[in-house]
Amino acid sequence: MAGLVINAEDLIMALEGSGPDLRHYLDLQTGEIDYLLSEDYGDMEDDLLEKVESDPERYVLIDRLPSHVGWEVMSDFVESLRPGKIRDRLARAIEGRSPFRRFKDVLFDYPDTRDAWFAFEKKGYMELARDWLKREGIEADLKPLRGGDTQRENA
Repeated sequence: MAGLVINAEDLIMALEGSGPDLRHYLDLQTGEIDYLLSEDYGDMEDDLLEKVESDPERYVLIDRLPSHVGWEVMSDFVESLRPGKIRDRLARAIEGRSPFRRFKDVLFDYPDTRDAWFAFEKKGYMELARDWLKREGIEADLKPLRGGDTQRENA
């Protein structure tokens, strides 16, 4: 699979978004990521389903990361902040019900910290994408996220 190039944003989106009605597949020949909705949604999905079933070695199902992984990225970010009001508010936000929504609500009040979060999140999810490639034994170049560098993966 040398020379395989995968769009990092597409891979991250697939790692964040696959579920019971939405499945993402990586095409090991092209590096493209396609998705299937419920089998009842139309010809495009039927075509992909046929491709996956006829050549299963070519396609890798991308399982969604458990929600606790995203929570851990938020928690790591909170821990990276200097002690103070912002850190305390974010720490409280990720405890209890609706931690993702509450975390984003707190960040809305602190634009500089929100910008730092986006950079931290991008780096964290790039690492998760690299880890996924390694676990799957896929050697590929990740096409960079906006503002990022291409990373060579040797899995």
